[in-house]
Amino acid sequence: MTDTRKSVDSLLKQMDEIDASILKALEDRFRVSEKLYATRHLPKGTLSYDPDREALSLRRLLKQKQKFIRSRALVQIWREIISAGAQMCHPFSIAVYTKERSHEMMDLAKNYFGSDASYLSCISTAQAIQKISTKGAGVAVLPLFEQSEDSWWTALSSPEHKHLAIVARLPFGKTKDYLHSNEAFVVSTVPAESTGNDKSLFAIEMSCQTSMASLKKLLEDVGFTVDGVWPAYNLSRIYLFAIELHGYVTMEDDRMILFQARHKNDIQMMRRIGGYAIQEDLED
Repeated sequence: MTDTRKSVDSLLKQMDEIDASILKALEDRFRVSEKLYATRHLPKGTLSYDPDREALSLRRLLKQKQKFIRSRALVQIWREIISAGAQMCHPFSIAVYTKERSHEMMDLAKNYFGSDASYLSCISTAQAIQKISTKGAGVAVLPLFEQSEDSWWTALSSPEHKHLAIVARLPFGKTKDYLHSNEAFVVSTVPAESTGNDKSLFAIEMSCQTSMASLKKLLEDVGFTVDGVWPAYNLSRIYLFAIELHGYVTMEDDRMILFQARHKNDIQMMRRIGGYAIQEDLED
């Protein structure tokens, strides 16, 4: 046997040993994941999906990674691992709005929730939201506000769906070939937590005619950074808006309390409809 052949065989043996250790590490991780889910004593039916914790884990890994693995590959590998663990603990289906950009929406969902999940194609945003409400799905993947044919987010501002909220924005990692059009929101019942780098979404209904610019100014006057304002086009309630604020903001935020106190006669309704961990730029 030549020295080259011996060297190749030795390297192949090393790879086999590494593969075996990776497999064992994955099995150990899944066991710990299962124990963690059981130890939390969560109510029956609680999803094993924690988008904020997952975002924190991926950010930590991106900081730890070495030059031999690209950020894009790392995120894709760990999304599959995280999702497989979640499906093992408590399987849930993903309702995906596919009337528009069907391939892009389904690809976004599968790249995030993994190959081990079950996907339900929905021809309307209302159908996707209803799938969660009736427990037919654990989450729904829906278009961004400016990309939708309707203002589907208004459903999240209604008492009927007060348990639902936007919890993530896809994809988690953006690359140089990233297109803003290839994005989506995830809606679910899971509780939100701060990740230290977030955006928050609210629905506000004013009692009188208010422009988007005026509403933005009112919010900035109490200290908010406003990243977006969208009117509800599909309702007779023409003074209903969705707003996106920078940071993790709740109704108990001092700035929110001040805003409501200053304009208590002008605000008909205000409700937090979600938030998400800000996406990571995956440029090596």
